[in-house]
Amino acid sequence: MLKLSQTAPDRQRRRIFELVEEALQARGFSEGETAQILERLVRCGEDASWPPPADFSRREWSTMPFGKYAGLGMDELPSNYLLWLTDQDWFEAKYYGLFLEACDVLEGRQEGRP
Repeated sequence: MLKLSQTAPDRQRRRIFELVEEALQARGFSEGETAQILERLVRCGEDASWPPPADFSRREWSTMPFGKYAGLGMDELPSNYLLWLTDQDWFEAKYYGLFLEACDVLEGRQEGRP
């Protein structure tokens, strides 16, 4: 299993990755699947600007029907949700949603996703 404390570049991202790991495991992802997703998140984090730009709209994402974007490639997703990511075509909407949930938990926000 990927050790987040050794790979995340800072404390805030390490905590987000830990929350994503917990969320994936709670949703029944295997240890191997969880490790693979987390490795991709770490690689993405290395290439991404941090924090996301001001026009990154978590509220807009949370009002969208989540299933509408499940399994879409990045070129099919609304661009304003993925501005801070580089060419990560593997990054499916369902994993991005888990990442946003982790951000909300970290920031003490209410989870209001469908």
